[in-house]
Amino acid sequence: MKRIYLVFLLALLITSCNIAPDIKNIKPIARFTSLHTVAEISAEISFDASESYDEDGRIISYNWDFGDGETAIGSSISHRFASFGSYEVRLSVKDNKNESSTITKTITIRHLVQNIRPRAIFTMSDTRIVGREINFNADESSDKDGQITSYFWDFGDGKAIGITAKHSYKKAGNYQISLTVRDNNGASNVITKTITIIDPDIYQPPVSVLWQWQLDEGKDKNINTSYAVEVYDLDLFDVEASLIKQLHSKGIKVICYFSAGSYEKWRPDAKNFPKDVLGKRLENWAGEKWLDIRSEAVRSIMLERLDLAKEKGCDGVEPDNMDAFEDEYEGENKSGFNLSPMEQIDFNKFIAKAAHLRGLAVGLKNDLSQIAELVEHFDFAINEQCFEYKECEALSLFIKKGKAVLNAEYKKKYVRDASARQELCRKSKNLKFSTLILPEDLNDKFRYGCLDSEEKIY
Repeated sequence: MKRIYLVFLLALLITSCNIAPDIKNIKPIARFTSLHTVAEISAEISFDASESYDEDGRIISYNWDFGDGETAIGSSISHRFASFGSYEVRLSVKDNKNESSTITKTITIRHLVQNIRPRAIFTMSDTRIVGREINFNADESSDKDGQITSYFWDFGDGKAIGITAKHSYKKAGNYQISLTVRDNNGASNVITKTITIIDPDIYQPPVSVLWQWQLDEGKDKNINTSYAVEVYDLDLFDVEASLIKQLHSKGIKVICYFSAGSYEKWRPDAKNFPKDVLGKRLENWAGEKWLDIRSEAVRSIMLERLDLAKEKGCDGVEPDNMDAFEDEYEGENKSGFNLSPMEQIDFNKFIAKAAHLRGLAVGLKNDLSQIAELVEHFDFAINEQCFEYKECEALSLFIKKGKAVLNAEYKKKYVRDASARQELCRKSKNLKFSTLILPEDLNDKFRYGCLDSEEKIY
């Protein structure tokens, strides 16, 4: 009996040792990432399943189904979709115990619109005087496909942020002002403008100023000082300092004329011009030739002329022939030096800056095609025959900037025909121009001013 019992116990022990616990396999976790959930057609899209895992084993396979009939194998792969639409991308992972799991994400393929850069625009108040506050406004800036989130100003001697800003300058001179705008998608744009800050003592002819223009080559005795005007424009070399002083005593300002772009053989400094700076003759002007305005010798002589204007007491200057770069006839260079528009702008800015440094106002003579680039550098405009040649519109930019436009017309019908004269003056007043009807020689033989209190020819 004992033997049978022992055998039973031994058999039971052996059986219990061979029984293993029933442990259930844990499914793997499927995960994947993609840098793009929206992409252009045919763009390469990367898929990464490296974050997938198995808690009680290892993943042995990664199977992809892109929803467009294409499949792939691997933990990190890339794919291109050939058609527009939304695709369900499915990843299936399997572990070493044959368990699997799946994850699905949507990828949209469409035509992506590139972010449009914002447009930077700003305006500024008309004040251009040292120490006076200038208002800057960028509210006309815009962004077609979003919104502007920042405005950054650089005034050349200081900075500011915001859609509007205020700034004043401590010194006279030319300053570059830039506005940088940035949109909600990170795109930016910049606009830059030049501003000329003048000394408070520099004369600024007001819009619709009354004036007289006489460039007769006679001496002071030939200058008619009887006109009830605010400004006289006289020849720099012919006018005596005593006459300027006399006009000043009446409260009248004096602008002094000289040619900055041409050589005149009768001028006292004519001998100072080297021969190689003399170009073609000016049509209909005997003894006058275009100058190479790029020449340092020419610029040096012009600085001496500005010094003379300052010495005589002129309030401003009228530098003539500031458009040498323009072709008088198609295919023919007017000056003989093949001057470029940028070389003309550089010279004109040089003259304006030099005048301002001497406390002189400076007018832009003609050069209508470059007004937009030069209006900030000049204090007024002087023009001949803009109504006759239908060129007045370009000059209106000076009026918009609060700067005078002094214009002269020479057609005989304006002298002989009262109705033609009245119609001319009506148009001139509407534009706020200061228009005179004068003899082309500017010798005071007659004069009619559209802004005169009485209509009469002198």
